[in-house]
Amino acid sequence: MAIPTDPTFGSDFNAAEFRQAIASTMEMGMAQGNNVATFYWFPQNTYDPQSNDGTPYDFTQDEVLAVAEKRVTIPVAVDFIPRATTLVGTSMGEFNNPRIVVTILDSFYPEVEGADAVLFNDSMYHIDFVGPVQGLFDVEIYEVYATALDEA
Repeated sequence: MAIPTDPTFGSDFNAAEFRQAIASTMEMGMAQGNNVATFYWFPQNTYDPQSNDGTPYDFTQDEVLAVAEKRVTIPVAVDFIPRATTLVGTSMGEFNNPRIVVTILDSFYPEVEGADAVLFNDSMYHIDFVGPVQGLFDVEIYEVYATALDEA
């Protein structure tokens, strides 16, 4: 948290009340069913022994020692960026996948930190990166940027 040069500025800011009000607002705005943003961690195969990149040393080994899929739903705000505004040119051609920006309060972020993807509105979005953390006194706000892998 940055300290204001005027020590009285924000001295009456109650971070707990702010977090509760924003979380309640996010809950109020959440859709129902499959339209809720759900964070996913994809299964990771683990072999014994395995190389640093997660592949088995013995390629005839087919026993997976650990696979797990985790899902978490928390209150968030989602900003949908439609296809028409996302055209990206590459050496392979142009791609125009829809994107989302998911805004998360610091009190919920540890629950979804490190997730691989977000299921939103029946479409899976690959998490590209987490933007720079923004702050408001003692509160931190995270923005997760994700690109559609498919469209429902």
